[in-house]
Amino acid sequence: MDKRSSNRKKVNLHAEVILESEYHLGFIENISEEGMFMRTAPTAAAPSFSPGTMINLKVQLPSGEDLNMRCRVVWSYKTPHEGLASRIITPVPEYTAMGMQIIDAPAKYQEFIATV
Repeated sequence: MDKRSSNRKKVNLHAEVILESEYHLGFIENISEEGMFMRTAPTAAAPSFSPGTMINLKVQLPSGEDLNMRCRVVWSYKTPHEGLASRIITPVPEYTAMGMQIIDAPAKYQEFIATV
């Protein structure tokens, strides 16, 4: 049974996670009114985000406009990156995949999601 209360919409948005003094680049792959799924950019040591962690997220819309919002990590896991780099670089790059609940979505976010 699906626990989501709203439908996900596929996107490809650049994002930046800000946690205290750490910055991690990534890509938002799907969104809804209440949450989103993100993968961090592959690195030698992917960041860890425990469920319940509060993060600041900066998302770049296709228009180039940046939206800042507060999110709570619902789940996350690390996995090896399976691209060409994983065959030639040691250690193997990995990324973090995570589901997030949006705590305070700006009005521009709601406007954007209505157009996707």
